[in-house]
Amino acid sequence: MNAVVNLFDSRGMSPLMIAASNDNADMVKVLLSHHADKNVVNKDGKTARDYALASDAKSVLALL
Repeated sequence: MNAVVNLFDSRGMSPLMIAASNDNADMVKVLLSHHADKNVVNKDGKTARDYALASDAKSVLALL
């Protein structure tokens, strides 16, 4: 089964952005292994890395 991992929710957040903002490194690894685009920009001009930085998610930043 192939899941689409680069969609946005109603808030403009991708699954990778949500995982990054929650410091969920395990989920970030899974999403990246399923080709989540770490460079995608949402309607606020932010990437998953921006959310990881704002959350001080060091383990996630190392993956991005």
